[in-house]
Amino acid sequence: MPPQLTVPALRPQAATGNGQQSLLFDPDERMRRPPSQPRAATPAFARKPAAAYRSARTWPWALGSAALALALLAQIGYAKRAPLLDDTRLRPWFDKTCEVLGCRLPLRHDPARLTLLSRDIRPHPSVPSGLIISASLRNDAAFTQAFPDVDIVLSDLDENRIAMRRFHPQEYIGDARTIAAGMAPGATTALVFEVADPGKNAVAFEFKFR
Repeated sequence: MPPQLTVPALRPQAATGNGQQSLLFDPDERMRRPPSQPRAATPAFARKPAAAYRSARTWPWALGSAALALALLAQIGYAKRAPLLDDTRLRPWFDKTCEVLGCRLPLRHDPARLTLLSRDIRPHPSVPSGLIISASLRNDAAFTQAFPDVDIVLSDLDENRIAMRRFHPQEYIGDARTIAAGMAPGATTALVFEVADPGKNAVAFEFKFR
């Protein structure tokens, strides 16, 4: 059995001018809405995480990103260590840091401050098809620098290259302690090279330091 309505929701109204009736809500008997109630507080389990909780979750990511950035910088520095160690602006800082840490840095390189004082070429006294090339080198830098790699180029009268050979310090200096000590500021060093004779067309030779 359907429930009975104690208050009518619709009531016939008086006929309009055209003789028709319309069904409208009765404003006097309409059910009134109760006054709005204040919203209940959000339960603790449904609230957004607190700032401390969010910080606790994000700091491992920040620490990991910083570690990766430092590792990348270290790899770049290691790959570019030679020009960084030879930089006149950075080298004093590296030297001071190494003094504190008790480490030893490689000797500096500055081939532009090496001066070739003399050079000579002659037949090898004991090898029929060999030549001996000698030179005198001076370090004009204000610091001790490593012995350079030396390129010797032999050419003909038309300056066409006939032969070339690159010598590392171990190949023209026999003493390992001398190589480790390097060239002191203003020091002069004699260099001797043994090369194969490329033929009579080789009438000129030049040195390049690297």
